[in-house]
Amino acid sequence: MILSNHNGQIQFGGRNIDLAKFTGVIGYASEVAYVVTIAGTADTGDIRAERGRMILIPPFGGELSIARFDAARLRDKWDENIQTSASFAYAALDNLAEGQSTGIFMGRLGRTNFNVAASGLASQELAKRTIVGGDAVTKIRFDSQQNAEGLEKQIVSEFTAALAQGDAEKVAQFIDPLPFGVNDLREGADEARKLMAEALIAERNWKTALGNAPPVQDSNVETLWVVRGPVSRTFIHLRRTTDFAFVSTIRTGI
Repeated sequence: MILSNHNGQIQFGGRNIDLAKFTGVIGYASEVAYVVTIAGTADTGDIRAERGRMILIPPFGGELSIARFDAARLRDKWDENIQTSASFAYAALDNLAEGQSTGIFMGRLGRTNFNVAASGLASQELAKRTIVGGDAVTKIRFDSQQNAEGLEKQIVSEFTAALAQGDAEKVAQFIDPLPFGVNDLREGADEARKLMAEALIAERNWKTALGNAPPVQDSNVETLWVVRGPVSRTFIHLRRTTDFAFVSTIRTGI
């Protein structure tokens, strides 16, 4: 999202960000949320990003950092539609790029290879987003600052709520990607994951089966969660990864 000359506080990446005469870009890559300051300032806690710098927000409440970005590289990524619709921001970005170019020529600045929109290679970033780039998963990864148990309870709660609502898009985001391609769900695997979500939703009336009871972690198996419905129990097993905890199996029984 591009903001132009914006003032006030926004909630983003699980943080309160104070913006003053801020022109810039806020968004998510797979490994980081970013607040890119083209003009003005962005503050959160004791961190401030002034013109030409950006705040980097890691998932799960990690430590914030500040980095300089290459305005020319960012400018070159903006197509004509963005240049027209965000003309104020584009003019400010062009001005910043020219200033940085002069600083590099005079030896005051060095080039930076940091890609604002992706922390790794473009292909790797696109692949990673098929695994953890969905809105529901992104929200949990960046907004949640709970301990592991609280985080996994939230995952199971969001997953079961999506089941009860019949929301296949959201259910699919929580399904373990391992059977579909592990690190890349492009080329049809993402659609197969959604088809599995639709089939799972069609299995039963989940709203009735799950009821209103919250999920409870099994006392013997940390990755097993139980939802005690009105007439049966639903057992949900998670597979933990460094990026997220995905639903690997779900079954209903007495």
